[in-house]
Amino acid sequence: SGARVDMAEIAGILAVSGRSHADLVSSLVSRSQSAQPGDTCDCGGRVGVYCTRRVGGRKIQYLKCTACGAKPANNKRTTI
Repeated sequence: SGARVDMAEIAGILAVSGRSHADLVSSLVSRSQSAQPGDTCDCGGRVGVYCTRRVGGRKIQYLKCTACGAKPANNKRTTI
């Protein structure tokens, strides 16, 4: 409805959950980190580049595990 929530109410909820105002702000503005080559997979294998595409002046790399072939959640990596 667009109504503002009272800061005291937010502070009470954060206190019960064991989080701070800074935790709330960082979770809202932070970007998830993409997987990197060499990261460890759940199976114990390593993540590696399986495909590279050029788009304009950038390189887009797609990653998957070299042992089991699983793709991590954020398997797209963009480089200049």
